[in-house]
Amino acid sequence: MTPYEAEVQRLQALVLQALRGEQAPEASGALLVRLAFPEAMGSADGDTATGEAASSGVDPVSFRKLTAVQQEQLTNAVHGAARQLAHEARAASQPLLAYSIVEGREQAAAAQLLDAVVWLARQTPAPVEPGLAAQLLEEISEGASNADCEGLYAYLDSRTEVFKAPPLQGASKLTLLRTCNALLKRLSKSANALLCGRVLLFLAKLLPLTERSGVNLGGAFNTDNVTPVEEVAEGAVDSEGQPVDVAFYRTFWGLQSYFSNPPAALQPGKWGEVSRDIRRVLEKFQAEKVTVGEGAAAGAANGGQGASVKYLSSSRLMSLQLRDATFRRHFLLQCLILMQWCERPRQKEKKGLHAKLLEDLQDLRSKVYASLEATPDKGTQFTAAVRHLLQWEDAWAAWKQQSCPAAPLERPPAEAPPGAATADLTAPAPKRRKLGSDAVFGVRVGTDELDRLWNLTEDNLSALSADDRGGFKTVRQLIEPVIEEMQEAAAGGDDAGMLTASRSKLYSWKALRAVARTNLQAFAAAVQKGGDLEVAARAMYPSECPPPPATPPAPPKAEGEGKGGAMPAHPSGGAPADTTAATARRRGSDGGGEEAAGEEDGAVNGKAAGAAAAGEEGEEGEEGELPEDGEATAAHLEGEEEAEEGEAVVDAVAPMDAE
Repeated sequence: MTPYEAEVQRLQALVLQALRGEQAPEASGALLVRLAFPEAMGSADGDTATGEAASSGVDPVSFRKLTAVQQEQLTNAVHGAARQLAHEARAASQPLLAYSIVEGREQAAAAQLLDAVVWLARQTPAPVEPGLAAQLLEEISEGASNADCEGLYAYLDSRTEVFKAPPLQGASKLTLLRTCNALLKRLSKSANALLCGRVLLFLAKLLPLTERSGVNLGGAFNTDNVTPVEEVAEGAVDSEGQPVDVAFYRTFWGLQSYFSNPPAALQPGKWGEVSRDIRRVLEKFQAEKVTVGEGAAAGAANGGQGASVKYLSSSRLMSLQLRDATFRRHFLLQCLILMQWCERPRQKEKKGLHAKLLEDLQDLRSKVYASLEATPDKGTQFTAAVRHLLQWEDAWAAWKQQSCPAAPLERPPAEAPPGAATADLTAPAPKRRKLGSDAVFGVRVGTDELDRLWNLTEDNLSALSADDRGGFKTVRQLIEPVIEEMQEAAAGGDDAGMLTASRSKLYSWKALRAVARTNLQAFAAAVQKGGDLEVAARAMYPSECPPPPATPPAPPKAEGEGKGGAMPAHPSGGAPADTTAATARRRGSDGGGEEAAGEEDGAVNGKAAGAAAAGEEGEEGEEGELPEDGEATAAHLEGEEEAEEGEAVVDAVAPMDAE
């Protein structure tokens, strides 16, 4: 073993010793340099600063510059330590980003090593190269399993801002880009779709939008995407037993070679073939009846995602695919993308179509759009969305051809409001409106109701996931305050100074609307009593309501007062009931038809009307007399009049519901 290799091994052991001794990245990095190169540490003040950095997480430590050999040895030692940690994690059957070399420590040793290297790279002068952390990540990902890579990119997601900041950004950008691309090639887009998406999101966050390495400036196409075309014999039949149109089958699937490589359509004499083949397909689409196929239904069931990434090109499926609306849309969209590229090629060495062929292209494009609009479901809306997306794509391609300038992406600074230059900053601030009782989070909008809405939650976004968000109150929620007030009144509570729910006209109107939707009998009974919510509550929830207060006894009649005397006032506070025999006979003189109608309305109105009639009969019974036919008819007619009033209120409430 050479002295150089021996020194690297010594430094590798010191790297692991520093990871075991300290957990904080700044403390681990400072300890490593102190153990490996004591002469590289600063003065006594620098050592004191190192201890402060280890305890406070600040980076004020200064180092003396290492020689090129020392820096190279330290880099190799860090690489060796990373390989040793990966080997130990595999031996322990643990993911690399979950393996710890200290029992009971939650932080993984690999993450601790990476954080320490990042901290060292940010020092001035730095004991290690700024790109060392990215090199370690590349080395780890090359030998890591897919499960280890998931933990690795979870670590990268949490350190994105660190790698975007100088001095790591310039030294790490290309290494991380190469690492991510190598992993994407290794992963399966179907089996590892989640990890592929995480890698792409990390690249999108790491690289700026103007980064030229991610915009395909050369205009290259994925020519490896080859669609196989069967050799179909004459007389072959499809899955429905119909003969296969062999020529059309080859024409249709032969267009895929131009879709995957648009520059081939600009070769001499090729555009005429492409245009002819597309027109033939459009004629076939027009002749075949289109249906919303199983592919669209499966896509809707999967949240809008297609059932497969590529259609099968079997000749037995041709007739079914031509009738599938989703399949048609895929093909027509491919045609539009091809025609847009042929009209304005993105490659500098390619020239577009000349004037005559451009006229043919415009005519063909209008026919494709017409076929797309005729394809169900919501063909017009889908076509409008496609037009908009293609306009975006055209603008994006033009921006790339201009070498991705940053100017179109920059926003001008906000302009000062009118009068800001001459505003008197010393003037007293306007008097603030006093916070209402509903402005619990200090948001003042202008009215009490708006204050209540904007102060439902602290940030107004968490209200979207609240269980009680929005909506209408149920009948139970509206009647519950009324029941509580009835129970308090029955217990002897004094609520004379409060505006209770049962006394509020607005609250009663809202509650009656809800009662009318669920229980018409309770609604009719409440309307007969002037919209009293207590009546509705007793009708709907009799077990929870206290018994009604006892009705005061009727005053005794004066001597000589007969049946024509005045009766007690109606319990609801209305006019006294006219139940004299003469009046009853006068009302009943119109015939028995009204008597039958009165009985029927009395049954519809429920217990309220029956109770009123029963009360009148009881008063007659106290005097030892039975009600006559005319008196019964009068009671029913009163119930009919009250029912008509209730129907008028129902008619008045119904339009409000419609609103």
